[in-house]
Amino acid sequence: MALQRSEIRALLWLLPVLAAASWLVWEIGKPHAEAAIKVAVPDKVEAVEVVEIAEVQETPSAPVDESPVLQRFDPNTVEFHDLVRMGFTNGQALGIIKYRERGKVFEIPEDFAACFQVSEEMYRRLKPYIIIGEKYRLKPFERTTNENNIAEAVSEQARESDAPQPKQSPTAFRSITELNSADSTALVAISGIGALTAGRIIELRERLGGFTRIEQLAEVRGMTEQNYERIVTQIFVDTTLITKININFADAKELSGHPYVRPEALRKLLKQRQLKGGWRTAEELKQDNIFTTQELERLQPYLIF
Repeated sequence: MALQRSEIRALLWLLPVLAAASWLVWEIGKPHAEAAIKVAVPDKVEAVEVVEIAEVQETPSAPVDESPVLQRFDPNTVEFHDLVRMGFTNGQALGIIKYRERGKVFEIPEDFAACFQVSEEMYRRLKPYIIIGEKYRLKPFERTTNENNIAEAVSEQARESDAPQPKQSPTAFRSITELNSADSTALVAISGIGALTAGRIIELRERLGGFTRIEQLAEVRGMTEQNYERIVTQIFVDTTLITKININFADAKELSGHPYVRPEALRKLLKQRQLKGGWRTAEELKQDNIFTTQELERLQPYLIF
């Protein structure tokens, strides 16, 4: 059915009115939707924040790095966790424990420095705290002088040094004494040597492994220039009798007992030997800055490679 012209005009007028009414309804309802959204969203956010706070409170905080705890310790008995507390890593501490389990005994502090896991800096920092137990400690050299007669020996030494000596002819001595093989009786028979001096000569001789030069007699503790001048005319040394040290295999105990090996040089030697394996000549020891030229001059006659 065809619409009348008047109906068409009415319809065209009604359409804008309906559109305006729809827009008005939308605008009136829009704030309510936004308000609903605004109210809902904060509730969700607050709920999330509460959960996150609860989780943070329940989770323990990560441990804070602590400074190394320095304490007195015996490297022969110190435990893994104590090594870690002193600044070693877990791997280094485990390496030290395994090194010890293979039979290593730390007799002197320098033995600990020989461990591959112990750096130069770490050893310097820990050295004042190293205490070697009596069970493991390197035993001091036993003196040959009888301590019960020390007062008498001191008096005798004073008499040897201060009392005027009678003049003797070159033929007054029955023989010249070999210094490396003479016992205390033979030494006391030498003019200028009493019981105390004889004991000290034997002590130094054993620590050295024997005398290589007569001049080493001047190194005897308490030796006076006057007595030295008298004694050297009555002795000689047989260098074939000295005991030598294999620098590539001698242990720390044997090396530390030699008076010509300083503790610092011993520490360098043990660590370098562990890394390098050994040396073929004395010159290599100098090149590796283990001994000075003067130290090698004194020590070289006692070394074998």
